[in-house]
Amino acid sequence: MIVILPNGRAMENDDPVGDPFDPEKVQAFETFEFDLLNDLIPFIDTTFSVLTGKENRAMAGLSMGGGQSLNFGLAHLDTFTWIGSFSAAPNTKAMSQLVPNPDTTAKYLSQLWISCGTADDLLFISQQAHNYLDQNEVPHIYCLIEDAGHDWTVWKHGLYYFSQLIFKKPTTNIEQVEIPVSFKLSQNYPNPFNLVTKINYCIPQTSLVKIKVFDELGREIETLVQAQMSAGHHVSTFDCSSLVSGVYIYRLKAGNFVDTKKLILLK
Repeated sequence: MIVILPNGRAMENDDPVGDPFDPEKVQAFETFEFDLLNDLIPFIDTTFSVLTGKENRAMAGLSMGGGQSLNFGLAHLDTFTWIGSFSAAPNTKAMSQLVPNPDTTAKYLSQLWISCGTADDLLFISQQAHNYLDQNEVPHIYCLIEDAGHDWTVWKHGLYYFSQLIFKKPTTNIEQVEIPVSFKLSQNYPNPFNLVTKINYCIPQTSLVKIKVFDELGREIETLVQAQMSAGHHVSTFDCSSLVSGVYIYRLKAGNFVDTKKLILLK
């Protein structure tokens, strides 16, 4: 595919000085809609050897560009059917305005991706969009990046995964996906416990995961997990019905990450 990276703020002088939320500069983000549809797309279609038509065209952006992608993409499903929004900013229009007829939007939309960091102060914008789309049964992917802010962690992640989805058979509706940004081993719950407990862990990328349980003397008791696991949040159940009461140690190893914690069995 050909990737076009235009300046989405259509104004004669866009030097990075002054207040970025000056009314003139904010208005320039809206003005870009006309440049995009009337100048840029026709230029690309006539200059390069590309497949034209809505099913061959995607639009995505970050922050203010994420708002533009929703504003322009959802308003012009005759031009775009693949839309990605990463950390949408306050220029995003209300979904009730962009999707007044949910059934029609669902019919023509190939893929809609919305992602944001859970520590982003602007999360509510993406959340509102997701809630409206979910309530009106408009298929989309809503991805929360755990502990990430309004930063490149979210934007690189969004571009990486969104670019692998476009121009393929649309994915079925996924209400919410949370991708952690770091490895993490949580304390088992309940703890202390009687017979059965659960161990939660997070991995940010596909990894060979091993979780083993040892007694206080370091002797291996059981292997709970030894498999290639996809990125995400996982849980393993530990059945201790055959063990005696006491303190045990469980260890997670995934790639170069290693962490251990204690659990207490009380019968």
